[in-house]
Amino acid sequence: MTDLDDLEARIDATEVTLRDWCERNGRRVLPTNGGEVSESTAAVLLRYAGPSALRMQANAGKPCVKYSLFGVRRMYRLRDIAAYLARDPDEI
Repeated sequence: MTDLDDLEARIDATEVTLRDWCERNGRRVLPTNGGEVSESTAAVLLRYAGPSALRMQANAGKPCVKYSLFGVRRMYRLRDIAAYLARDPDEI
């Protein structure tokens, strides 16, 4: 198994864990784009103090995870959150 395969496996497992957590905690995962969550759910999953902390980071042009805009709402793909959480700590 290559390092890339290992990373993809970690991302896959993390995405499943995030999706399961959302389901258990009544957080909505939209079927669009392979599974998107609201800014408030993304903030919880990323362990931010709240959605405003995540929003300030995005407004500063330094989002940790890509997002899509739907009107004024930011939506975050579970896969992107999983990739961020599964990264190698040495790469930070």
